[in-house]
Amino acid sequence: MKYLVCNLKSNFVFKEIREYKNKLEKIISKNNLVICPSFCYLPIMHSSKYVLGAQDVSKYEDTSHTGCVNAKSLKSIDVNYVLINHSETKDTKEDVKEKINVAIKNKLNVLLFVSETKEEYDYQYTIEKILEQLKYYINDIKKENLKYINIVYEPAWLVGKNESLDVNFVENMLYVLKKECKEIYGYEFLMFYGGGLTLNKAKEYLKTTSIDGLVLGTLALNPDNIMKLYQI
Repeated sequence: MKYLVCNLKSNFVFKEIREYKNKLEKIISKNNLVICPSFCYLPIMHSSKYVLGAQDVSKYEDTSHTGCVNAKSLKSIDVNYVLINHSETKDTKEDVKEKINVAIKNKLNVLLFVSETKEEYDYQYTIEKILEQLKYYINDIKKENLKYINIVYEPAWLVGKNESLDVNFVENMLYVLKKECKEIYGYEFLMFYGGGLTLNKAKEYLKTTSIDGLVLGTLALNPDNIMKLYQI
């Protein structure tokens, strides 16, 4: 089963998000559609047609931090997934690790974004650099909690651009990465791809075997695109 994760970022005003939800509810999904709206819309976006995800989570567990949304609060409104380390949040690696730990403690499924630089990509260091990041982020996580971790390869240098990587490169890279992670951690993580996706490119990615799902940004703002991808 392939997953679609829709990162709506800060798009939509109240009237628009209600219209968006009404169109989404025409989709028959199997809990493999994750909708990540702005924090303020999470309470009104509940539906049996998809599961909810948050675009971020506070690294703090206590309630004395103005402007933060903690994991306990998200869990209380039935949020199932949380995006962590998206390039637009500008977290430090220490922040990322703390957010992962607090999310797992509250049994939130983590969509952990990893990337390389354009230079590292050009010199074919992608897998090496991602494994290096994962070693820091998840080495200390108990094996029984690895089930909460999902890995999203989204090249930070492609975010906001109308281009994506070659499908064969991504499929082969994630195949090797999944194999390496299983040998290191004894667990087979779900592997996602995101970044500069067009509708036609997304269809190509969904037909691969190594890619377990896609993270959609701009493409997800039109529910018709999501419906078309579900036809595959």
